[in-house]
Amino acid sequence: MTDPAQARERGEARAGVFASLQRALATLVALAHTRLDLASAEIEEQAERLVSLLMWGVAAVLAGSAALLLCALALVAVDRCGRDPGQRARQHRTGRH
Repeated sequence: MTDPAQARERGEARAGVFASLQRALATLVALAHTRLDLASAEIEEQAERLVSLLMWGVAAVLAGSAALLLCALALVAVDRCGRDPGQRARQHRTGRH
């Protein structure tokens, strides 16, 4: 038969092992939670960078479009200023456009 003191020691040893495993499991869960928090923060930062990049891209396209429009207007203005003012009236009278 087993001595009650030995049985108590075995029970305490088992309880100690289970407590140790429980602490290890809690540590692993906390570690996984921390890693997930870090990953979600990194994903949020990347999303913010992507939105910023897209906004700068839209701004660049708009600025490029405005530049092309201004260049076209400048070419039209230069073309009109270079002509003789009466040339248009003469062209209209002669039928040449």
